[in-house]
Amino acid sequence: GNSVGYIKMRQMWIAPHMEQPKTWSMLRVLDDDFTAPAEPDLAALSTTMQPHLARVDPTGRRLAVTGSERVVEVIDLDAGRQILITPPYREMVTDIAWAPDAQSLAIGYLNGYVRCHRLHHRPDGSCSLSGRATMFEAHTDIVHCVTFVDVDTIATTGKDGEIRLWKPFECNGRTPITSDLASPTFAEFSPDGTRLATIHNSSGKVALYDAKLGDRLVQHDLPLAIETCWGASGELLILRREGSNQLQTLNSDLTPASQLQTPHPIHGLVSSPVEDRFATVDQDELILYQSPTLAATDRPRRPDTSRRVAFSPDGASLAYGGV
Repeated sequence: GNSVGYIKMRQMWIAPHMEQPKTWSMLRVLDDDFTAPAEPDLAALSTTMQPHLARVDPTGRRLAVTGSERVVEVIDLDAGRQILITPPYREMVTDIAWAPDAQSLAIGYLNGYVRCHRLHHRPDGSCSLSGRATMFEAHTDIVHCVTFVDVDTIATTGKDGEIRLWKPFECNGRTPITSDLASPTFAEFSPDGTRLATIHNSSGKVALYDAKLGDRLVQHDLPLAIETCWGASGELLILRREGSNQLQTLNSDLTPASQLQTPHPIHGLVSSPVEDRFATVDQDELILYQSPTLAATDRPRRPDTSRRVAFSPDGASLAYGGV
C-alpha cells in the first residue's frame, strides 16, 4: 500500500489489507508489534475499489479512499459505510487532502489538475457535495502533493518543480512561490502554516518563504541537505544531509543552532506535532531526541527493515516501517 494513516481520537492506524485487496484494516496501537485487534465493527472496511491511497479527516470520523477507478470514495468510520463518491475523472488520482475543518476536499490528478469540493455534512451522518466543484490546472505535469495551509488555502507541488499556493474557491486565487533558485527538491510548511522551508539540491541552498505572500524571507548555503522537519513550536528546523551521519538544528532564520553526529547514516526524520521532540531511523535503530539539545531520550525496538517513521497527532505513539 501507498499510505498508512493515524485515526484521531481512536488510537488506531489504518493500512491496506494485503490478503483482501478491496479492504482496509484497522489496528489499535497498544504496543510496537501492532498485534492487538481492532474493535470488531472496525476490523475491516470494504470499498468498491482497489485502494492505493487513503486520508483520514481531521475529526477522525471519515476516510477518503482512491484507487484505479479514478474517483474518491468517502467512508463514515462510525458506520463503516460509504457516504459519498466523487464524480469520475479521466485521470488517476495522485493525492487527496482534507481541509482543517473537514468541510472541503482537494484532489490532485496525474495530468496536473486539482479539483476542490465543498462538502455538506447532514445530522444523520450522510454527506453530499455542496455546490459546483472548482477545477484548475495547477501544474503542467503530475501533481505530486496537495495540502491545505488553512481552510481557504491549498498548496500544491508538481513534477514541473513548482510550488504554488491557491485560494481554490476564489476567482484568480493563485499565489505562486516565485524564486530565482532552482526548483525545490523538498518542501515543508511550518506548524502554523505561515512559512515554507524548501531545499534546492542543485544549488545547495535552503530557503524560507512567506507562505501567504510567496516572498522569500531568507536563504542559506547548506550543501547536501535532503530533508527538514519543523519543531512543534515553529521556532526550530531539524535538517539531515544526504548519506550523512550529521543532524543539524537551525533557528527560524536558518542560522545554525546545534549539530550532532549519529552512529549511522539517517534514513528517516520526523518531528513530534505537540512538543519539540523528533525521531530518526537508520540501519540499526530508531532514536528519539529532545530538541534543541539533540539529547537522545529513547531507543525503542523496531523491525530491521524500517526506513520510515511517523508520530501520531497527539505525539504519544510512533509508527515505523518500509523497506
